[in-house]
Amino acid sequence: SNYDNRSMKMKALLGTQDVWEIIEKGHTKPGNKGSLSQNQRDDLRDKKAFYLIYQGLDDNSFEKVSKGNSAKEAWEKLQTTYKGVNPINLREMVKMLMI
Repeated sequence: SNYDNRSMKMKALLGTQDVWEIIEKGHTKPGNKGSLSQNQRDDLRDKKAFYLIYQGLDDNSFEKVSKGNSAKEAWEKLQTTYKGVNPINLREMVKMLMI
């Protein structure tokens, strides 16, 4: 489907920014603000991934994912919303994932 093609492009973009793993696996937000632990680095990567996902969305799609708490949640919401969509909604998905 067209979703699969657009999804592959978005995964490639997110992979080049070293954030795809965060979307795929998720992470736990850090509890304290000491030195930069792996958890805190993951938190920064999650925010970067969230930002990159937002850049590929139109206003309607942005509103659907903006209430999420992580890039993983945003990605899963996009999958739920657009994977296997009918041809009428396909146009919206293409516009949303244009890079």
